[in-house]
Amino acid sequence: MDIVELARERARKEFERFFEDTCSVYEYVKEKQANGSTAHKEKKVFSDIPCRVSFKTVLQAAENSQNSHQVQVIKLFLPHDVHIKAGSKLEISRKGVTTAYKNSGVPALYPTHNEVVLELFRGWS
Repeated sequence: MDIVELARERARKEFERFFEDTCSVYEYVKEKQANGSTAHKEKKVFSDIPCRVSFKTVLQAAENSQNSHQVQVIKLFLPHDVHIKAGSKLEISRKGVTTAYKNSGVPALYPTHNEVVLELFRGWS
């Protein structure tokens, strides 16, 4: 292991010390039925992944307007080797409360961790 990889490994371990929450990840997949038809179902692809959720309030300006309103940005930090597809459902347990979110885009991948922007889950699209 070279010095850069060793430094990354130490940084990963330090970053993951702050993971106080857990999440399970679900994907909406097609499944062939016994009668030959295709049905969609929710499939769990990861369970109890250590993670951390961050909440931030930002001002967002409406297009062609001088008015702005507050928007909450929810960001999930995960281990670097966990890859979540866009549109996945995530159930995050934080301090004894479980909340369902949807991955609203493509995760940002870093050598030490992954970051995913979330929104509340309101059902499969």
